[in-house]
Amino acid sequence: MEVFDWHGQQVRWSRQGSGPPLVFCHGTPWSSKLWEPIASTFAPDFTVYLWDMPGYGSSTMAEGQDVSLAAQGETFAALLDHWGLDEPDVVAHDYGGAVSLRAFLLHGAAYRSLALVDVVALAPWGSEFFRLVAENAGVFAQLPPNLHEALVREYIAGAAHRPLSAEAHDMLVAPWLGPAGQAAFYRQIAHANLVEGILTLWRGY
Repeated sequence: MEVFDWHGQQVRWSRQGSGPPLVFCHGTPWSSKLWEPIASTFAPDFTVYLWDMPGYGSSTMAEGQDVSLAAQGETFAALLDHWGLDEPDVVAHDYGGAVSLRAFLLHGAAYRSLALVDVVALAPWGSEFFRLVAENAGVFAQLPPNLHEALVREYIAGAAHRPLSAEAHDMLVAPWLGPAGQAAFYRQIAHANLVEGILTLWRGY
């Protein structure tokens, strides 16, 4: 993957195919890996762009990092500018829907089309577990690694519409393991204040 340096962070991204630009935005707790099989299908007809939000996948995961909706929306708009894309088609899933809307409404991003797939855009959002973690992220971040991995595996399995293959499950869990990944997993939940993010979006628009 290539690197976009933004506010001291590395945003990892990739590009494949040829034709009009098509950008995919992942949600949480996913990464651009989720879109890779779909991207390869579109590559014969589009130039497909995938990216990992800061704090996700292979992008920077760091203590004190801002991975809020506000930060992600600003980052996406800057990344589109870095790519030199004026009006790409955008497909956004889950939390990525709120990120793409914020980039459009508050940061001047322009799209030829925007497809929103099972997006997070209305409060309240997230499961009871998600809200529990948001209120106690510091406690969960101290879980022993084996318990943390079991929790993440169950969380991802429960978020998938269909049962995941063992290979896909391992691939989606992997970024959240290890000291940096564990801290990042709970950080992104703690920073996911959709109510504040959407109210700011409405006021700005």
